[in-house]
Amino acid sequence: MRKQTRQECILRDGFCCVKCHKEHRKGLQIHHVMPRRLFGPDELWNLACLCQKCHSNWHKYEDKHGICWDPRGILQLYFSWLENDDFLDDEINMLLDLYQENLKFQLEILLEDDKGSRKSKKQAYFNKPR
Repeated sequence: MRKQTRQECILRDGFCCVKCHKEHRKGLQIHHVMPRRLFGPDELWNLACLCQKCHSNWHKYEDKHGICWDPRGILQLYFSWLENDDFLDDEINMLLDLYQENLKFQLEILLEDDKGSRKSKKQAYFNKPR
């Protein structure tokens, strides 16, 4: 993950853990909402700040409920863990759309024959304005 992306995530979340809401000037960990095992990207929409205790608790919670391989299931489990009732199906669908767009792009990169254009295409994607 780029250092700049990490810093943007911490600033966006106000130096606070999104679970316990405590401010942490040091020791915040960046959590991938859509996990890396499902090719969750290092993009702001997929990242959240968690303190070490909450991050550890999330993975214990996830393990207790069975590691989920279904993207919608992961999002529903995550937001119920956060006790965030404000997250509506529309917002979960928006995150799923972003996730699917990222997967399609990653697949295009893998299928691209020319290594030179693969690199420039990936650079163009990660440098595009959001």
